[in-house]
Amino acid sequence: MSSNTIGLYASPWGAEFTIPPRRSRNPLYLVRWAQWFKANPRSADYMRQLFAERHPGGEFIDANAVDAETLAARIGAAGEIVLLYPDAIGLGFGGIEKLVRRGSDPMAGVHVLNGRRREFVFSYNARRSLLKRRFLERTMLPELLTGLLMLMATPVLLTLDLLKGKK
Repeated sequence: MSSNTIGLYASPWGAEFTIPPRRSRNPLYLVRWAQWFKANPRSADYMRQLFAERHPGGEFIDANAVDAETLAARIGAAGEIVLLYPDAIGLGFGGIEKLVRRGSDPMAGVHVLNGRRREFVFSYNARRSLLKRRFLERTMLPELLTGLLMLMATPVLLTLDLLKGKK
């Protein structure tokens, strides 16, 4: 790979998510912790090694540790940009993706390398698919609907069992 390949890593998760929550009474914190747990994000060191393995000679940039002006300048000068998602779908990467779309060279290739070792082109269709998955992951809508369905089905199934004589 050329020397103007950059790998952009960012983690939206704070250090408090690396350990299980204590008996927290804050439901928003518990939801956020559940999202972190389900995402199973990889560490910066892991992503640095994976990027070096797939793109030798590329420059690893931790977007959390670089100011916005420097990051924009590096994105503008890059010939190839690899978005390094610590999880499968890049939760919290929306801002960096906007920077890349607006500030990169139109001829620069943009790829995604996620923490599950999958690499794909960051195309319009891939972006739309990721946005849908991120919505479902953030809202936990499938889990909520399944729980609600189970809650509604329980009395019906219990009544049927009692009518059949099962205890």
